[in-house]
Amino acid sequence: MDSVPVWFMFPVILVVAAIAAGRWVLVADTITDRMINRAWAWNVGGLALYVIISAAGFPVLGQRLFLCCGLLTTAVVLVLAQLVAGARPEVALRRQRIYSAVAAVASAVTLVVSPAARDVLHVGLDEIVWTLSELPMAASGCLVAQASVRELRTAARSMKEKLTYSVLLFLAVYWAVAALLTVVRAIGGVPPSHPGNVLAVSSFFCLLVIATLTAIPLFTAVLVRAGLDRAGRRCRRLHPLWCDLTAAVPEVVLNQEDGGAASRLYRMTVEIQDALLHLKPYMPSPAPEHAAASGPGAGDHARRIAHAVRSRAAGLRPVAQTTPFAALPSGSRDRAHGLRQLLELAREWPKARADVG
Repeated sequence: MDSVPVWFMFPVILVVAAIAAGRWVLVADTITDRMINRAWAWNVGGLALYVIISAAGFPVLGQRLFLCCGLLTTAVVLVLAQLVAGARPEVALRRQRIYSAVAAVASAVTLVVSPAARDVLHVGLDEIVWTLSELPMAASGCLVAQASVRELRTAARSMKEKLTYSVLLFLAVYWAVAALLTVVRAIGGVPPSHPGNVLAVSSFFCLLVIATLTAIPLFTAVLVRAGLDRAGRRCRRLHPLWCDLTAAVPEVVLNQEDGGAASRLYRMTVEIQDALLHLKPYMPSPAPEHAAASGPGAGDHARRIAHAVRSRAAGLRPVAQTTPFAALPSGSRDRAHGLRQLLELAREWPKARADVG
């Protein structure tokens, strides 16, 4: 730990802590998400304890507490690697409880026995425990590397997926090799708590890259919360049209359940479609210049709908229809086409509403 320059260590800790805090709040839907959050909590907690207690003048105790938090982190990481490799969630949960119990006992023994072992028996128990903890980290790296290779061969199709799994493969190979190298160096007499500048800085850099990968779902969740994702942007584009149509035909409004932007977008399209069906009898026929074989355009549709909204609000009788109004298709591909039609209609809606008055 003391091999890492302060100017590099503190920014990395702050970034990792921010990502961990954000994930705890916004990304905790699956067992994998919760385990990642737990691993980051132990990791950031260990780093914070090391920095605070070392700054208070007790560097040995700070490093020992960092080691204990590292054992609990390793217990979670090992289960995460097994999940990535294909283990069943219920089996992984049982193993996680066992691994965490072993890590907690090892941490307690290290905290209590290590000072006496060093002072009386002249045995560096901290270094022994640290060295042994590298073995499950090496196993975790191997499992994640195998899973990454499998995904690259079979599942990854988009460039984004290939890049993500390639980076994950590189990181997994690195931490497996680094863990085994730490064990070999420890056998040769180099304590794992003093790995040297190169290995320490590269480890912190890899920690930062792993944090960046786990921040991808956090970034997506922030976009969803802010309404800046694709579904949220579409909802905002449809909102003026949706407001006017549901105000004209309030009986089409469904239960207001907060299911995210995608669910809200689907509900808005259904409600707009239902409102258009109710307004259809009030729509005037298309203008002659728009009554071509291809049918009226979005601008003419928007003006007809605006007329229908005004007529229904004024209590006028429905008008005779000479041209059918195209209903929105219902299939999955047709829904996508229908959504594009609605977005075109929403683009023309403010002008049409102003023209009709």
